[in-house]
Amino acid sequence: MALCSIKNNPSITTWTYVNEIFHPLFDRFHLNYFAYIKLFHDKSYLILSNNPSWTLHFYKSCYKGIGYTGKNFNSGYYVSSGLEQIGMPPLQLADAANFFNINYPLYKIDVNTNYCEIYIWGAPRDNKAAIDTYFNELTALNNFQQFFKAKANKLIQVANQQKISIPSILHQDFQLTQTVSTTPSTIKPCSRNYLRPKELECLYYLAQGNTSKEIANNLGLSFRTVETYLRNIKERFGYHTKSELIKLYNMLRFT
Repeated sequence: MALCSIKNNPSITTWTYVNEIFHPLFDRFHLNYFAYIKLFHDKSYLILSNNPSWTLHFYKSCYKGIGYTGKNFNSGYYVSSGLEQIGMPPLQLADAANFFNINYPLYKIDVNTNYCEIYIWGAPRDNKAAIDTYFNELTALNNFQQFFKAKANKLIQVANQQKISIPSILHQDFQLTQTVSTTPSTIKPCSRNYLRPKELECLYYLAQGNTSKEIANNLGLSFRTVETYLRNIKERFGYHTKSELIKLYNMLRFT
């Protein structure tokens, strides 16, 4: 797609409408960025966001590593610097932060049979509590995800008719399969290193000093279910102790 065409694409021209939908989260959580991306197996995608300048910059920059083949995606949440380990170019994250003040990104990945949906939230540089906000407000963010798809349904249909093609030079696997950045001695390389929503919530309460029984009460779950979630995190990341799980949360929080 030529540059003149991308400027007339819904990914650029619809930002005011997206911003209007997203606006309630601005003041409530002190966020400044939201994007909805739909990636297809034919190496095309659509994107709707509230920041057309970043979208245009992203398209023109052709960051290495953003290609998509539809393989090795896992549904789940992905936070901050861990994105680099799953194929996100460090320069892309740095440019978003330095030139567009999009910091502390949270990626929500939903894998479907023929496509993958990505929801991205970002915060201004001065919102150093953004990661904590994500952990605390996962239910609200999930609700907003559904609210956005309902409100922007017609817009998504229009964008679907004008999908953007990924340049052939970028046709690489973009394997969103890890969640956090750590040293190899701490986390075993594994294509399953990701966290599901309830696992994230359990991890958050654990780091606040709650017992499994207290976590269960807070989340309306059974004690056994909480223990299963925590055990699954340990197995997935190669951990063995509660202190390692708390360290994992702190790495997420401060990246």
